Amino acid sequence: MTVLDSPEFTRAGETIRSSFLLKNNGNVTETLILESKSAIIDHDASITLGPNESKVITIHKITNAELKQNEFQNLNLSVYSKDNPKENQNLYVSTQVISVKPANNDIYHRLPIAASLSFIGMKNMGVYNDGFQGSSMVKGHWIRRIKIRSSSMQLPVIL
Repeated sequence: MTVLDSPEFTRAGETIRSSFLLKNNGNVTETLILESKSAIIDHDASITLGPNESKVITIHKITNAELKQNEFQNLNLSVYSKDNPKENQNLYVSTQVISVKPANNDIYHRLPIAASLSFIGMKNMGVYNDGFQGSSMVKGHWIRRIKIRSSSMQLPVIL
């Protein structure tokens, strides 16, 4: 078995098609069973090949059009003889599916918030006043979900 054709990339929602060359290198006629756990085989599940005969087998899989992030799809084809099912041959192909509707996710899981706290002091007409000043700010695409607005506050410190 040999891979003949398989796309390296495809868009979400499109069909991945891969083709394989299946050849009987022996000197007897073989009845072979075709299986795939991840795709649909475009031929009958059983095929008979004479000595030195070959056949092109194609498989396909429809990708999810609502894919939110790029991913790899792995397709496989398994072939075994009806007379000897323990001698199983597997071939795998991998195709990257590119999302057409990517999600706006922060891959680092950062919170869209900034906060600061400062200690301030000043002397006015011989009187020393001090206190803390704090502020917080929310930015990014979570503003619609988190109902926090920028604020500033001053807290007096009594010593």
